[in-house]
Amino acid sequence: DHRGLAAFRIGLGLVIAVDVFLRLRWVEEFMSESGVLPRELHLSGLSSDQKWFLSLHYASDKVAVQTALILIHLAASVCLTLGFHTHTSCFVTWILTCSAQSRTNVLTQGGDSVMKMLLFWANFLPIEARYSLDETILDNLGTVVEP
Repeated sequence: DHRGLAAFRIGLGLVIAVDVFLRLRWVEEFMSESGVLPRELHLSGLSSDQKWFLSLHYASDKVAVQTALILIHLAASVCLTLGFHTHTSCFVTWILTCSAQSRTNVLTQGGDSVMKMLLFWANFLPIEARYSLDETILDNLGTVVEP
């Protein structure tokens, strides 16, 4: 029964959307050159085994770039919640979640790691099978989705 996976997808998408929306308020303070942890200072404080973590948020310290990445992250999480291009939006959300958490690793806690793991494993589950826009689109095209 895929209804439980649909509830999982919707709940996970909503939690991530709220998390990303709350990060949006603090972009300048925590992700920009004028904030408390500029990129160069952040990278210099990482140990050699932590420097392999790639983050799209290291591309620039500009507030506009960080805001754009956060807005893309928010859009992907909303698409995940609605089940629109579900696996693509889940993958993009996972990449951007890992990226944002790598950039602000001094602010993360255990729940952030759980969120990353849930997103990773959701990529391999049929989370689009019920209560999603993907299911609706496939039904309208005449393609049968297995129950």
